[in-house]
Amino acid sequence: MDILAGGSGLRPPNTRANRPEVIANRALIVGHYQGGTSISEISRLMGISKSTVRRWIRRFEGEGHVETRPRSGRPSVTSPADDARLLQAVRQAPRTTAVTWKRYLRLRCHPVTTRRRIHEAGLKCCVPAVKELTEVVKTGRLRFAQEHIRYGLDFGRK
Repeated sequence: MDILAGGSGLRPPNTRANRPEVIANRALIVGHYQGGTSISEISRLMGISKSTVRRWIRRFEGEGHVETRPRSGRPSVTSPADDARLLQAVRQAPRTTAVTWKRYLRLRCHPVTTRRRIHEAGLKCCVPAVKELTEVVKTGRLRFAQEHIRYGLDFGRK
């Protein structure tokens, strides 16, 4: 049985518990044990407690690997159905921004979450370009502001 062949869907390797050197130390514990070294001796050699040595030996014997188990973490803001709808829409029109998709699909999450879901699926989303305003747009905005100044800041809000 392969000590390092863990279950799929475990936490990403950038977490402390799943860094390669941590996993290698756990594998070393199991390797020593399989080689006939006692738990007390492994504990002394590696400078860790006997209970830790026992835990990783039991984990290996029970699950067949020494990787960290997945944790529940914070619940996802989006449902799997929301994620599927989002990814289907992005595949059909990849040049649309995450903010637009969030509004169009009526997702109840922050645009950053929308962007993260897209990136987690290995897709890219369009980031709106910041451009200088043209004279036509500036004039139009100024005219609108002057015409609507008497309505106050809450104009157009629900």
